[in-house]
Amino acid sequence: MIFPLAVKLPAGWDMGVETAVVALQNNGNSREHADFENMVTFDHAIIGKLSGYCEFFSSVSTERGAGWVGTVDVGLEYLVTKDVQLDCGCNVGVTHAADDVNPFAGITVRY
Repeated sequence: MIFPLAVKLPAGWDMGVETAVVALQNNGNSREHADFENMVTFDHAIIGKLSGYCEFFSSVSTERGAGWVGTVDVGLEYLVTKDVQLDCGCNVGVTHAADDVNPFAGITVRY
């Protein structure tokens, strides 16, 4: 279950806040557990159809022995059309349970 909120801020800034509860099951283990995920994102246009963002992401699991995952994420978004967006960025772990660095690139298509 995901609870998103988007807010327009002054000076052309956008803020997104999201809270989610995710039900997961590990491979080879019939035991289910929940993850509680939260994030806050600040986004601003750079030039034309190019914008950038900075985000803090947090995930806390009810699975025994799982650590808190926290990342600071930065990226660029380019709006190709109103329904197609290119993304690239890097997620940087700020807790022991998070990956140290996770670069990514992708495409988002709204239909």
